[in-house]
Amino acid sequence: MDNFREIAEELDIYAREGTNSKIADLISQRGMLTDEAYINDSLGLWLNGSEQIGKKEVAKMIIMYLGLYVEAVQVNREETVKALSMFWLGTEDDRELEYMTSYSEYCRKKWN
Repeated sequence: MDNFREIAEELDIYAREGTNSKIADLISQRGMLTDEAYINDSLGLWLNGSEQIGKKEVAKMIIMYLGLYVEAVQVNREETVKALSMFWLGTEDDRELEYMTSYSEYCRKKWN
């Protein structure tokens, strides 16, 4: 979780574009919470929230991705971790190779 806070701060920009006050409150508390508590509270807001559109579809996609991750880890743990790490963080030689920023920007533009 070395880069968790950095990535979370980047996602804050997108979250603030159309959020309710509960999410804004959670964002403001992040510096006071452990990473685990922040993730737990974030998931709690999503699970208990009723404002999200397409929540059932999102849940299906989460389950699909988790299934893919589990299957990939069973096939080759090291390569799976390497691929996921590169997607989120880039490589040790080139941090600019990360794809999360472009993916989140694509999603933001597609659904706004």
